Amino acid sequence: MDLNRAKKTKLLFYGGSFTGLDMDLQEELFKPVDKLLQEGIIGSVRLSTRPDYIDEERLALLKSIM
Repeated sequence: MDLNRAKKTKLLFYGGSFTGLDMDLQEELFKPVDKLLQEGIIGSVRLSTRPDYIDEERLALLKSIM
């Protein structure tokens, strides 16, 4: 696999406020992300959110995944 291409490839969670989803659902959706990052298949993750859907618990989840 072309590593430069993988670095440019992003996994996107758009279409609303991802961090507004139930925490269990967020964790379920993130399950394959770590493996994809480690294998170099994707280079980064982006998601949409709103300021009122960010708190310490959600930030901790995002940090644990990324």
